Amino acid sequence: MKEVADAGQVPILMYHRLASGDTSEGVQRRDPYLLAESAFEEQMQYLYRSGYSTMPLSDFVSYVNGKTVLPQKPVIITFDDGNRSDYVTAYPILRRFGFAATFFVTVGSVGSPESLSVEQIRDMSHSGMATESHSLTHPYLTKLNREGIERELGESKEILESKTGKAVHFLSIPNGTYNDTVKRVAKELGYLAILTSDLGINNAKSDLYSLRRIAIKNGISLPHFASLLKGQSMLRERCMQSLRDTVKITLGIENYVLIRRRLLH
Repeated sequence: MKEVADAGQVPILMYHRLASGDTSEGVQRRDPYLLAESAFEEQMQYLYRSGYSTMPLSDFVSYVNGKTVLPQKPVIITFDDGNRSDYVTAYPILRRFGFAATFFVTVGSVGSPESLSVEQIRDMSHSGMATESHSLTHPYLTKLNREGIERELGESKEILESKTGKAVHFLSIPNGTYNDTVKRVAKELGYLAILTSDLGINNAKSDLYSLRRIAIKNGISLPHFASLLKGQSMLRERCMQSLRDTVKITLGIENYVLIRRRLLH
């Protein structure tokens, strides 16, 4: 039997895109989710040296359902969107340290120039990486009616299963917006868990249909990264997330995104 972690806490890291060495610093500064390749490698090296074990989402579901126990110092690594850098940059680094990750793919973008190809998805899947759904077209799910939500979650699941030959059980919420209808539809379609952009650490009492994650953005220091893994130093991030949520409600999500893009550029 695997050894139980003392705190019973499971951090889920959320990455998006990795910047290769030739990406300008200006581009990285304008995109908070574009992390330098060197920073990602440093973080993976920290996890490796600190004795962390990457844990499949399916094992965490079993743990919450009381069917298994945690390894020592568990961590779950996830990537959203299905960017080409998942395969070109992240995948080789993960393999070097013997880590596994879950890649949430926007299925409708597969095969486009900046996204993963079917061949790349299959290669990672056959090598122990998990490929799951990030919806069909990356919409604001809360803006859709039930039929639209069913299409986004159902078709993306079916298409991805046909491409990988493996069952798809997990959904990452695009744009961070979800509600009870999204959760109900996901459960009805056979998803075992939903991963959100809500900040926090998960444990045995976590709601599987609103799992929390830690967004890893550019500029994060290694000591800060280490403290977030332990569920520490989250007060500032929680305050900022609360402020963003308030602004989104006040302005409307589309206006918020438009203003944010203008400010970043």
